[in-house]
Amino acid sequence: MRIMIGSETFPPSINGAAVFTRRLAAGLAGCGHEVAVVAPSPTGHPYTERDGGGVMIFRIRSIPTTYPGQRCAVLTTWGARALLRAFRPDLLHIQNHFVIGRALARGGQASRIPVVGTNHFMAENMLPHTPGVRWSGPWRRMVHRELWRQCVRLYGQLDAVTFPSHAAAALAQAQGLRKPAHVISNGIDTTRFHPPFGEDASHPEEARKRIILYVGRLDPEKGIDTLVRAMPHVLSRRPAELMLCGRGVHAAALRSLGEDLGVAGSIRFAGFVPDDNLPRTYRAATIFVMPSPVELQSIATLEAMASGLPIVAADAMALPELVENGENGFLFPPGDPQALAERIVALLSDPDRAARMGRASWTIAERHRIGLILWAFESLYQSLLGAGEVQPWELGVPCRWRISGGPIRH
Repeated sequence: MRIMIGSETFPPSINGAAVFTRRLAAGLAGCGHEVAVVAPSPTGHPYTERDGGGVMIFRIRSIPTTYPGQRCAVLTTWGARALLRAFRPDLLHIQNHFVIGRALARGGQASRIPVVGTNHFMAENMLPHTPGVRWSGPWRRMVHRELWRQCVRLYGQLDAVTFPSHAAAALAQAQGLRKPAHVISNGIDTTRFHPPFGEDASHPEEARKRIILYVGRLDPEKGIDTLVRAMPHVLSRRPAELMLCGRGVHAAALRSLGEDLGVAGSIRFAGFVPDDNLPRTYRAATIFVMPSPVELQSIATLEAMASGLPIVAADAMALPELVENGENGFLFPPGDPQALAERIVALLSDPDRAARMGRASWTIAERHRIGLILWAFESLYQSLLGAGEVQPWELGVPCRWRISGGPIRH
């Protein structure tokens, strides 16, 4: 198949949608398909490149946004049609409802090319970075409704819609989307992310430490302040170090918070960790914590699980679909630093239990391995191209039902 993937965000930008798009494109190319990605230019000027795996990348003219490092593409429907003529895809797969996704969808529909949409959008992740929008108030509520209205309107017109989790699908349906949904995980490459298997000897200094790890954006909506506020309670009972990996607009505020709480010496701001170094970072950790209440799945949590780590996560959105409370980790009430500290201390105090939970994490992560996810997407693409019956999917595993409107029961 010739597949064109459109995404408003793509490396060098780093976030869940960008990571998913890159891995999906590389995986499909590795399966023998011709793949092109349409993404904003990091320089602002348009150009075309090929990555090491043979994926063609059309970098679209872009302008800066209010979020550091994120650019907005400038693409008209006419421009999208020119790209379609240049690549001649059999199928389009968009990752959002903004400029690139909307232009490609309209161009594809005009050319009678099947269009699949995966939704990574959640208004709560966008509103804190929207000028003039506060966390509360009528203006914020109006912007929230309009953002979702645009999303539902476009995705409701597509040939198929996928979501990385049941929670993500339920959220869109609660906003009015009535399109049947396919739940297909973001997936994880378990050949790269896996338990240490005796590798502790390669980093003995880290192996001796009790490292509480977070990987992701350091932005206000991620709830990292809850994790920092939990550290005094943790350190009063167990020695440990908190490692925060990532960049974001909230980094300076988190540093100040650590200093005010007297725990700055036990918090390491590791900054951006290159993808090649991520497996080693996870394997050196003791516990992984995801305090964010706004995760539509959380690729970082999947990576930590595949690396054999016990997880402590906020009991919100899609995280309970990954963390089985008491089995591979613990859930805690979002925004409650005392409860979070209790879960962390429980794992630090019982290494055997933490090891059992880590093994359970690895077993659960195997259900999300990238081979299954690529198979699910390939099957969906082929069904839309007339090569078979459209099959609903659940987390990359064939299931007997599809989500259609109304509540989802777990």
